[in-house]
Amino acid sequence: MMKMMQRVCLSVMIGLAVGVVSAQQWFVCPAGSDDPNGSFEQPFETIQQALNAAQDGDTIVLMPGVYSGQGNYDLSVDGLSLTIRSTQPDDWDTV
Repeated sequence: MMKMMQRVCLSVMIGLAVGVVSAQQWFVCPAGSDDPNGSFEQPFETIQQALNAAQDGDTIVLMPGVYSGQGNYDLSVDGLSLTIRSTQPDDWDTV
């Protein structure tokens, strides 16, 4: 019985650790990238692109700028639990 409890606890701990490790940051910049993958070096051009790539627990990071046009309004989060923030607290991001 004790071995079984240890296995269950270990499985739960591994599952929680995997969830934390798998969280990803997606970057968005109004200038975007010719070949965006959501990285800091190749950010998405629209917030919706980042939302489409994101999974529960991910963070979307908005680089400074004005976010306008299709893909930056009427956004769909699809029930995901996300963090959306700017690169710096003093940066102005306008959606």
